[in-house]
Amino acid sequence: MKLIAHDGTTFDPTNPHTLDYSPHYISRALSRIHRWQGNSTMPISVARHSLIVSHIVPPWLRLPALLHDAHEAYTGFGDVAAPMKPADLIFLEMNIDIHIADVYGFDFRLFNHPKLRRADIAARAAELRQLFPRTPHTKRLAAELDPAHSYTCPIPNHDHERDRLDMLTSLQQYVPTTPSVPADATTTPDH
Repeated sequence: MKLIAHDGTTFDPTNPHTLDYSPHYISRALSRIHRWQGNSTMPISVARHSLIVSHIVPPWLRLPALLHDAHEAYTGFGDVAAPMKPADLIFLEMNIDIHIADVYGFDFRLFNHPKLRRADIAARAAELRQLFPRTPHTKRLAAELDPAHSYTCPIPNHDHERDRLDMLTSLQQYVPTTPSVPADATTTPDH
């Protein structure tokens, strides 16, 4: 299975070790994928959702929180509601998650840490309260997800570029910079 990336290159999401896991690729892709299958009253990107989750968790979980849905940048399916995910998609996402965690230097099991799961649910409930009509059904669903209203946040008007830049800036905090090559390392010794 081949998918086309934003730069025109193709990639095979079933071969996770060959994917581009750079902050640039992830932030660009996630800023253009809408949550809630596009059904909210105002769009919210997966990048914005990930940023919200990263603000809820303790500092040591921020990087896994930023990347907890990054697999959606590679599967070709976008943001699929959990109850609708077939087993093969769950398996594919898990394999991509393992590679993402390896590239960014943390244990992939942190994606399922209880504090990150609770933050994801709290963000989902906040999105429900703010981005859907206040019907008895949405109120009940938000209350079931997060009865304590543990997190409320202003969700900014959707802007792909703002979401991309915010996500990129946040991810770049965790990426080690490439050491510069000393000037004398590129010259050959005189004989």
